[in-house]
Amino acid sequence: MDDGLALARELVRVDGERRELNDRLKVVNEEVRQLKKLVFAAFEAAGVKRVTVDGMTCYVQHRIAAKLADGADRDSATVALEQWRPELVSKGYNTNTLSAYIRELFRTWSEGQDEVEIDGFVLSLPAQIQEVFAIDDWYDMAVIVAE
Repeated sequence: MDDGLALARELVRVDGERRELNDRLKVVNEEVRQLKKLVFAAFEAAGVKRVTVDGMTCYVQHRIAAKLADGADRDSATVALEQWRPELVSKGYNTNTLSAYIRELFRTWSEGQDEVEIDGFVLSLPAQIQEVFAIDDWYDMAVIVAE
């Protein structure tokens, strides 16, 4: 049992370290969120889209995602998707898959009778989809290793 006690003591130590790191990570993530807002505003004011600092590139990233429209419920959204793009629906639907499809539409530009404007471009979406989904797009700051 001495081994079990020693292992339990090590588990308690490592778990405490994990908890401390998680607490620190929450603080760091909040700092990142706040800094992203400030950097985005500064980039926007300066008309800059990217900058390399200390071997890392900080850039504006255009993000697009689908979500339920205000007042829409998941069941009506599923019915609308089944009618429009059944391959996006299984028993329910996957918002990530739908968002990927919407991003692809945005990139390749599709024309039709019902349109949604995103960042100055118009996407063609059937009326039943527009009733149950809102298309969000936003810009986020990202950092990668500079090449």
